[in-house]
Amino acid sequence: MRSEKACVHLRILGNEHSFELPFVPGPTTLMEVLPTARELTARTLEAAARSSGQSPTCRQGCAACCRHLVMLTGPEAFVLRAAIATMPEAERARFEARLEAALRRAEQTGILGRTGSRAFLAAEALEEEALLTDVARRYFELGIPCPFLDNEACTVYAERPLACREYTVSSDPSFCATFAHPLTRLIAKARVTRAFGRAAQALAGTRDDGVPLLLLLEWTEAEREKLARKHDGIDVLRAFLRELGRVEERDDGADRAP
Repeated sequence: MRSEKACVHLRILGNEHSFELPFVPGPTTLMEVLPTARELTARTLEAAARSSGQSPTCRQGCAACCRHLVMLTGPEAFVLRAAIATMPEAERARFEARLEAALRRAEQTGILGRTGSRAFLAAEALEEEALLTDVARRYFELGIPCPFLDNEACTVYAERPLACREYTVSSDPSFCATFAHPLTRLIAKARVTRAFGRAAQALAGTRDDGVPLLLLLEWTEAEREKLARKHDGIDVLRAFLRELGRVEERDDGADRAP
């Protein structure tokens, strides 16, 4: 896979930024564009930390954030499925058992619809944004660890989701053990996950722009032919940056869980 560098100038979080981002010219899959989204996430977080004078306090072993209901973009779900397929048999079996246990718990507690609907279920009728916050809070309070978590460390760290990369705090990590703790300080993020997910959905024609990590296996089984299609690398980069601009315009800057 040959990559080149694109110079982009973006207004993110109210500030002007210029970055060199990797991109793949010519026919490419959306999975091959993930390095661009990851690089932009890292660069914008670094810029936000510098401009605000904040330093990340996240450390290996402080894994309370690994109990959140993480949403993936479609290409990330596809990449993680491939990573699971290459695991040694015993490790893959442990992951699948953890995933199954988490799915059953989410169903039994009324957070996730059973096979057939697979929709999030709010405690009461709510608008979409409030529904997601309600579901995220109830899931976090169950304390279910991410299926990829082992001894409080991520076993797929190099392939970890964009949402996990974006969730970076500058406050005492102990505050992260409480959902939306009032003293938690998140370093401002540019909503790369949301923008990349929407661009991928538009280009691939998938039914969702976000996939719960819990459903990555069944979702990718249903959508993998669409995700495997090739697109022109320049078109993908333009679509991604266009969505990033739209997200910046729409979002109010409120911090959310992964």
